[in-house]
Amino acid sequence: LVKLQQGFVHGLYNLGEKTKLYVSSGAGFWGPSLRVFAPSEIVILNLKGKK
Repeated sequence: LVKLQQGFVHGLYNLGEKTKLYVSSGAGFWGPSLRVFAPSEIVILNLKGKK
């Protein structure tokens, strides 16, 4: 259901030459109060710039 509504489900997506989008499967739920084939996750991203 989420893919029909949002377009991005979970994972890393390329949105152009220099833009990336990361979508977590999340810790809660969207829509009906249940999770099917989508384990909860909390992601920590460490971003480092070029020196």
